[in-house]
Amino acid sequence: APRGPQLLMPMTGPAPAAAFFGTEPDSFDFAWPGHAVFGAGCAQQLPAWVAAQGVRRPLVLTDAGLVQAGVVAPLAHALGACGIAPALFDGVAANPTLDNVAQARACWDSQRCDGLVAIGGGSVIDVGKVLVASLCSDAPIDEMLREGDRVLSRRAPPFAALPTTAGTGSESTTAALVKDGQGRKHVLRSRRSRPQWVALDPQLTLSVPRSVTASTGFDTVMHALGAATNRATNPVGEALALQALALSVQALPAVLAEPASLKARSDMLLA
Repeated sequence: APRGPQLLMPMTGPAPAAAFFGTEPDSFDFAWPGHAVFGAGCAQQLPAWVAAQGVRRPLVLTDAGLVQAGVVAPLAHALGACGIAPALFDGVAANPTLDNVAQARACWDSQRCDGLVAIGGGSVIDVGKVLVASLCSDAPIDEMLREGDRVLSRRAPPFAALPTTAGTGSESTTAALVKDGQGRKHVLRSRRSRPQWVALDPQLTLSVPRSVTASTGFDTVMHALGAATNRATNPVGEALALQALALSVQALPAVLAEPASLKARSDMLLA
């Protein structure tokens, strides 16, 4: 019988003085991401979290494809049923730009929003991170992207993320990638602009087309491999990278063979 995902183990032999992937022992800086819930249907907890933060007018940040696919409406309706009045911005591009951030910020300001809910893949969540950073700083955008947390002087608004793809894991990382008007890519690195609450609900990934499932799933595998072989790591990162690699190399073929498999979708999202 086939076995479930197994934790990959380092090769046998004498243990090196440093950690397995070259980290100096007892020398690393680790900050755990915010509150996350996992499991089929956990997205239904969104209204309770938003209400608990005192948010009355959240900006729902997403893309037009997810709105068309019917992914966003049930979540927006659930917020409305709790007396929360969301505003919608669905203009995030597949390769997000600083224009997307500016447009989302204009929507935030005009609608007088007081919280952010990002529903989408890494592009949507990355725009959300840069938007939050812009709300926390008066620095010019280029300085903010370059300096990150050093120029964020205000407290971040409540920020929830509901990923709809199993890909880069933007919902838990400190990085956000956006392009400028000339097509140059810029990376914001900020712990303070990460989502404070994440719902990892595999049901939200069921509508993802097979081609997108494949490409984002390959992102998962390669990010896990990169983290597992990165010498600038820490013991917790090593363990998570190995388990993510073990999960994804088995779950990706499974989900491509059976896209409706909630088990395979769950394993990819966890990875």
